[in-house]
Amino acid sequence: MKVGYLGPESSFSHIAAEKVFPKEELISVGSIVKLFDMVEAKELARAIIPMENNTGGSVAITLDELLEKEQFIVGDHYSAINYCFLSKNKENIAKIYSHPQGFLQCKEWLKNNYPDAELIECGSNSEAAKLASETGDSALAGKIAGQTYGLELITQNINDSSNNETRFIIVSKEQLDPKGGEKTSCFFALKNKPGALLDSLQPLKENNINMTKLESRPSKEVSWDYIFFIEFVGNLFDEKVQRSLEEIKKYTTHVKILGSYSKL
Repeated sequence: MKVGYLGPESSFSHIAAEKVFPKEELISVGSIVKLFDMVEAKELARAIIPMENNTGGSVAITLDELLEKEQFIVGDHYSAINYCFLSKNKENIAKIYSHPQGFLQCKEWLKNNYPDAELIECGSNSEAAKLASETGDSALAGKIAGQTYGLELITQNINDSSNNETRFIIVSKEQLDPKGGEKTSCFFALKNKPGALLDSLQPLKENNINMTKLESRPSKEVSWDYIFFIEFVGNLFDEKVQRSLEEIKKYTTHVKILGSYSKL
């Protein structure tokens, strides 16, 4: 089975993919959009994709692609993320490469140590390490990425939170049997009426279902309109989940179910 990850080699996504799919063929892909496109075209059976970080927040492009593509979440995986400061030339720190989440997660460390450095955003932490190696500059990336691309390890564990963790989702074109899934994810768009959001969430409370995530994304169809993404504990086969979803539909124009799944 071919499984895609956000590359290049030695990215945090690559390390997560090796843990979740140790016996599968792992394919490095250059962007999150391309990962979704390859799953859509059935060039990949699965893709493991960064969804959110407990300090840096959600990855917006992942949510947007989940909304736009006809794909399903079939599992998720949590990985501890430890950024390191790596350099090809520690005597001259002028440019620092990293993923946008890397800069967010190491914001205080950067402010205290290299407030005047030029920060250059990259598609992944391993791409940052690769570019720093090629240009003779520095990067915020994982220790393994530094080893892969020949950078000197200057400082370890520079993320502002000692409990830094990223959640990855596994997506597939085919929906797996949701039986046994511990969590359900879906999008919905609200009817244009006062109190619609509160009304749409009330069925979860009435059925004693714990909502674990609520987020909005701009609608691509109507300016200043929003689509809501929610996650809650429960399975699509649970009667109380089915009741809740039927009630939610009364206050929404459409609901898109992404699946029920478990932690991998």
